[in-house]
Amino acid sequence: MNLFNIVIWVLALFFAVGWTALSVFQRRVQPSSTHVTVGYWWLAIGAAVLGKLAVGHLIWFMPTAVLVPLGFYQTSLMKWSRPTAKSLFVRSSIVLVPALLLAVWLSGGFV
Repeated sequence: MNLFNIVIWVLALFFAVGWTALSVFQRRVQPSSTHVTVGYWWLAIGAAVLGKLAVGHLIWFMPTAVLVPLGFYQTSLMKWSRPTAKSLFVRSSIVLVPALLLAVWLSGGFV
């Protein structure tokens, strides 16, 4: 493992653990998009731990997992009402699941 991978692991775990703790202890303050983001982060980190996802893909997947649920959250606020985490997870899966599967495929994880 080189220095680049170590830095990515440290940053990924720092953000994932920090946002998870924030979601658990500040639950009333956090929008449901935060819970969805943390869930997708842990899915990606789990795939990387299992060796199915190259660690370098976390560089682009983690910001994408922030922006997609947040975009769906903001759109829902403008059109309907405050969305639940479950509905945001399903809506975000339209974009994030194919993105994660593409990253796994590019990493050679389906071999």
